[in-house]
Amino acid sequence: MNRFLAASAAVLVIVAGPLAAASAAAPSARTSATTRADFGPQKASPQVEQIVGWAVRTGDHKALPFAVIDKVNARLYAFDASGKPLAATPVLLGMGIGDSFAPGVSQMDMYQTRPWQRVTPAGRFRADVFEKGHGDSTIWVDYDSGIALHKMITRNTAERRAERMASAHPADHRITYGCINVPAAFYDTVLYPAFKPRNGIVYVLPEKNALEAVFNMRFYEPDGMAQ
Repeated sequence: MNRFLAASAAVLVIVAGPLAAASAAAPSARTSATTRADFGPQKASPQVEQIVGWAVRTGDHKALPFAVIDKVNARLYAFDASGKPLAATPVLLGMGIGDSFAPGVSQMDMYQTRPWQRVTPAGRFRADVFEKGHGDSTIWVDYDSGIALHKMITRNTAERRAERMASAHPADHRITYGCINVPAAFYDTVLYPAFKPRNGIVYVLPEKNALEAVFNMRFYEPDGMAQ
């Protein structure tokens, strides 16, 4: 939350717990091209397919690599600058259920927040790679709110982070203060190489609101035509 989440501590986002609106404008005119999101062997929810198809067809991702985070299913899908899928992974997310911070939460010390306040906010974010030195880095999703995308830390075995990451139950993945945690190998081999040259876009899908309430988009039909 806010700048108290210093870069040197950006990865300290997971705490123990029980297992269990973008500004991009829609195109002004319809084109005849039909661009479909190609997930290859990856399976994705209809909401993921919709946002990816819309982003690629309209150029909302600005010819940058991008990632789509499906909070409902606790998964991240990475794409290159052309919209080609790179890989997918489970993720760890904020403990709180919701799409935005309650008033004042982003200004609070994260250690003073309550579990329901620890939300991974939905939206479209211009993400920036931050080099922390000694070969380590993080991807800032929303620096002012202290939301980062980074490797999962496994120092505290009592938190069972690796077990949560491997769980088939999305509820088990809700454990962070709001940041998005990915397996270290996925960060090193997929996200960092894709985002490092020019940074990228991160789309965090809502879990309470409709896509259209969060993203300034036209409805994307399966045939690729915007309505």
